[in-house]
Amino acid sequence: MKSDMVPQIPGKVLVYDFNSSGHCPGWMHLAAMGFRQAGAEVLVACRLEAPEVRPWAERLADGGCRVLGVAADGICHASHAAALARREGIGKVFFPNFDSVIYEMGKLGSTDALAGLDIGGIWLRPELTAQSRGTLRRMVEKMIRSRANKLRRKHERAVRNNRRGLAALLPPGRRITGVRLFFTSAPAAEQVGKLLPGETRKICDPWLARGNFSRSDARSRLGVDDSRVVLLHLGTSRPEKGLKDACDALLTLDDDIMNRLLLLRAGVVDRSDAPSLKRLEERGAARVIDRYLSEEELSLCYAACDRVLLPYRNQSETSGVLIHAAAHGKPVIASDYGWIGSVVRIHGLGWLFRQGDGVALAALMAKAAGSTGGSDAAGMERFAADNSPETFQHTLVEQWLREPTHPDAVDE
Repeated sequence: MKSDMVPQIPGKVLVYDFNSSGHCPGWMHLAAMGFRQAGAEVLVACRLEAPEVRPWAERLADGGCRVLGVAADGICHASHAAALARREGIGKVFFPNFDSVIYEMGKLGSTDALAGLDIGGIWLRPELTAQSRGTLRRMVEKMIRSRANKLRRKHERAVRNNRRGLAALLPPGRRITGVRLFFTSAPAAEQVGKLLPGETRKICDPWLARGNFSRSDARSRLGVDDSRVVLLHLGTSRPEKGLKDACDALLTLDDDIMNRLLLLRAGVVDRSDAPSLKRLEERGAARVIDRYLSEEELSLCYAACDRVLLPYRNQSETSGVLIHAAAHGKPVIASDYGWIGSVVRIHGLGWLFRQGDGVALAALMAKAAGSTGGSDAAGMERFAADNSPETFQHTLVEQWLREPTHPDAVDE
């Protein structure tokens, strides 16, 4: 064998994901294809009935992976994944969204479903506290107190279930074994790594596609006015994503400025955002695509816009929207909080405003109506390269597939 050849990985891997939204289908696809290209035999279990998942699953089947369907509800997915792995003689199981597995284990009271397996997973939202120095299950912090009561109760349930799930993975007085956790946030990986050296890793939050559509062609295909400065708000419209804040800020602008701007809202709209968004539509200042968008349509949206809006509140984790904006060379208008504020500032990805400051957000929107600057093209390209699909796959292959994390794993 030549020294520059990449050694192939014998064995089998199960990639299991019962989610259908956000980054999950794309991460599932990238992980499975990375393992397949490294020489592993890959079985993928996912929600085949979900329109967001089906295209990715079809690509996986075309790429040589076996693909099975799983139900969204009515089963304990940790137990189901473990039973499927053992039935198929698979010792390595990868969860692209380990958050949901932890939550479910806590909610259902599962304690040993994954015992004896070599587990890998991406934990996107650990919500770690700087003060925690105890066991891993104590590291989920209570959510921001300024949230609405309904949201606070929801997040308190999440905290409770996460703690129970972590306790299932880490019984009192015992080190976690057989689980390698990947974090998209470097601070989170470093902090957990202090408690669990060798069992945590940093992984990038990859962009999934980068289209080559021209601005004019994209606008024509989306029905967007070619004379306007287009501000894109894309993805989920949960309250913390700030769609209502963006709409309210736009509505404060003078008519002459508003007439030069257009809000392009892409993705399913939360009902709570509908009134202010509808007012913008009535004034001809918004174009709304209120449905699930294909990968091609998402690239069209990035190509059609001039700037991407991230008026998020209290988001500490990474943002796929920000990373895709950089991959498409589009500057952002973003809140200055957490990871987003930090990387926008460091890499020159756009303009920042103080989180929750609607006046400052409106001022930047008005500035966008007459300005084309505010970003570093080279910085955006470097940032996109650091978060490429290839980088994501390389990390999983080199730091999990090639490194067994459980001494009893059965990888045949």
